[in-house]
Amino acid sequence: MCDSINYPFISIILHVDGIGLSESNNQSLWILSCSIVELPPAVRTRRQNNLILSMWTAKEQPIIELWLNSCFHQLANLKLR
Repeated sequence: MCDSINYPFISIILHVDGIGLSESNNQSLWILSCSIVELPPAVRTRRQNNLILSMWTAKEQPIIELWLNSCFHQLANLKLR
């Protein structure tokens, strides 16, 4: 597949994780990050090599489709630049 692509190409693995910020107001922080597949596994899994793509903070879980669609749209725009 990569042989037919005429522009720089990287593959990413997406990670979504949430953490409670406060018990008193149920506020939580959700982070969308990624790892670059083309890096060797020993390097790819280091925390400093993960890229933060987006963060969501609210009193409830994010609407995943809305949040991820927005992130993917922005990534697609980066690809076109």
